Amino acid sequence: TLCGCALPVKFPYYILDVPDDYSHMIVGSNVGSSSYLWIMTRAPRVEPARLEAMIDTACTFGFLRDAIRKREHDRPVPALE
Repeated sequence: TLCGCALPVKFPYYILDVPDDYSHMIVGSNVGSSSYLWIMTRAPRVEPARLEAMIDTACTFGFLRDAIRKREHDRPVPALE
């Protein structure tokens, strides 16, 4: 989603990593000369060491560490009911 709305975007993507407990997922895509990487977690916050380990995994697939941009989410995390 972008700005809270789903966009109908079609391009090839690869699921690079999903642990057995589904605690996170790393998805990558190469479209033309651009590379896209998404690191998604079930937890609203991730320990820095754990995030670095996920970035290390992405780098083993050819993603460049210096090109990865971190996005801070500013929306409040909804409470679980």
